[in-house]
Amino acid sequence: MERIQDVYIRGIAPFAIKNREKSRTVRNILAAVLIFLIFGIAFTNMIDKKLLPSDSDGVASILYSLKHLDEGTVSIISSILLVIVLLLIAARPLKKAKWNWYFLITWYLFCLLIIMAGLSHDIGTGVLATYISLMIILPAYTIVLSDNNDTKAFYDMLSIVIMLFVLIVLLIEMIIFPYENADVNIQTVIGGRYFGITINPNRLGEFAVMGIICSCYIAYRKNNVLRWIAVVNAGLVIGVCILTISRTALISSVLVLAAWLIICFREKTGIKNIMIMVLVIAICAVAMYEITTKGTDPLHIRSQVQAPMLVKADDGANSKKDSSAVTERFFKEGDLDKVSSGRLGLWKMGMEKMTLAGNDVSYAYPMRVLNSEGTGYSYMNRMHNLILEYAFRCGWPVGVILLGIEIWALVFCLVMLFGRKKRLSDARVFSVLTILAFIVESNLEPLCDVFIRTLLLLFYLAIIPLFSFASGFDIRSWSRKLKSS
Repeated sequence: MERIQDVYIRGIAPFAIKNREKSRTVRNILAAVLIFLIFGIAFTNMIDKKLLPSDSDGVASILYSLKHLDEGTVSIISSILLVIVLLLIAARPLKKAKWNWYFLITWYLFCLLIIMAGLSHDIGTGVLATYISLMIILPAYTIVLSDNNDTKAFYDMLSIVIMLFVLIVLLIEMIIFPYENADVNIQTVIGGRYFGITINPNRLGEFAVMGIICSCYIAYRKNNVLRWIAVVNAGLVIGVCILTISRTALISSVLVLAAWLIICFREKTGIKNIMIMVLVIAICAVAMYEITTKGTDPLHIRSQVQAPMLVKADDGANSKKDSSAVTERFFKEGDLDKVSSGRLGLWKMGMEKMTLAGNDVSYAYPMRVLNSEGTGYSYMNRMHNLILEYAFRCGWPVGVILLGIEIWALVFCLVMLFGRKKRLSDARVFSVLTILAFIVESNLEPLCDVFIRTLLLLFYLAIIPLFSFASGFDIRSWSRKLKSS
């Protein structure tokens, strides 16, 4: 482990020395622009193709070109940008990090098994290149960010960039692409679910979840205008999650908000400030819903909190609905496969075909599964569960290791939230919020391509503290406490 750190330090040190002579502000701006590019390129993949026709010109032409990059090219470009960000933020004299070798070996083994599978068969375009780069890049970040203040500054920059990006997108959708988009000949609703400028409601919900993670972190960290921008953005995110009726996004958002409130109360943010922030979030969520739907209440949410209207017995079309569309989606009637929108059937089929070495996706996909209504078949190219996805593609040992990483990360969150008497480090707040949201999303949505479904990238950046014993969570000490109790 010492020799590995020596290699990293020798490679990064020349850049760190030169960076000390350059303006920190300029370096941070350049790094922020590159982070924006990484997440911006990923976002173009989820823009509705009707908005970017092949004969586009100007900015639309650039977005069209980015949207049609294959996953392998995106992986290489984004990996290079991530390395440049690393070299830009390195400035302090580099020291050896207190590596948590339990977690480091787990990470290297996870990546190596994916690489071995990728060399033997097709595991998906870009997956092999992604994990070759991440196996090297992520431990390097732990050395550059070994100081807690550097980690905090990096998470601040990352969160502000993503928060502002999400805010811009949501404002564009709210103003230019409302729920019923009669003015512009672009569909924004499918099955009563809003998806704005994206390709489907769940992708918009997943994108919004990144917004609420970063907004809650900034609202906790800052006590200036950025705090209130973050609070407004959190409210808009809740509003758009309601419009998408994405159960995964709504559960993730509520979980992040709950963890944020626990942290705020624990760290004595101030009951008055907390109440004001919650009130602003609620107002902005309502505003997002009302403005985007132009006050039509298509999901019948407002009608559920208003007094029932007296209607004629035969006026069934205008009678008050018993429940909102959101409630109906959460409490579907039928068997578990129907309630899970066909996920259980897909997971069962994937587990039946799982092997030690993995499956060639060029032959194994698409899978034909009975649709959630039981009226026909759907053809699926993703498992809608990251653990099963990687286990199916790269072999069940990879799935087992990823399950271990997620459990490790979850235990870290619980310890940070409930098992510490000391003040929680600001950098750990970002990790806790991201991990909680990711665990929900990754087990129900098809996150697989790191630089396309960037919530997965955000998770990998959030677990950087786990590579170090300085994270405040040492599995050795906690295992001794469990044994003694």
